[in-house]
Amino acid sequence: MYRSLVGKVYAVSGAASGLGLATAKNLYALGARVSVTDVRKEPLEAALKAITESTPEPDSSRFFSIITDVCSSAQCDAWIKGTVDHFGRLDGAANMAGATGKNIGIHNITQLSDEEWNFVNDVNLTGTFYALRAELQAMEKLGNGGSIINVASTAGIEGNAKNANYSAAKHGVVGLSRSAAKEVGRIGIRVNTIAP
Repeated sequence: MYRSLVGKVYAVSGAASGLGLATAKNLYALGARVSVTDVRKEPLEAALKAITESTPEPDSSRFFSIITDVCSSAQCDAWIKGTVDHFGRLDGAANMAGATGKNIGIHNITQLSDEEWNFVNDVNLTGTFYALRAELQAMEKLGNGGSIINVASTAGIEGNAKNANYSAAKHGVVGLSRSAAKEVGRIGIRVNTIAP
């Protein structure tokens, strides 16, 4: 087992599927204590079962789970507060919650509705901001340093046609992460972005 993760506490959003679920599984398998959240209750419950069944000796005391809509500042604050209250610390986070929207690859900019634009940006950029802010506030207060990963996309580096809302949001995640890294690096907190 990778000893540096044993007993550490990581918060993972979007943990009911995809990259979020894979990240939570890996952290748990490496001995971390994991706070998982998603907006979808039943898939999150199924994910918790999948995570524990993926290891030979499951330990439910190493989990904290809560339903969170990352588009809500108050819910993100409650998730991170609950995590720290439950485990007594926060060593890192993986902000994996995201949405592509129903018209990705279909609508060009002139066809995008306000609702499509707002939904994709609210989940991907504003949701990442709300989670990141709550995590950084907790980590600064605890004073133990740490590491946060925000998920962007190749669309957030290059931009794609018929993908303006998602590309713009993921470009925003890159900029947000770079700004945060420059603010908190001096106190031992790393903020990075992955672009799958």
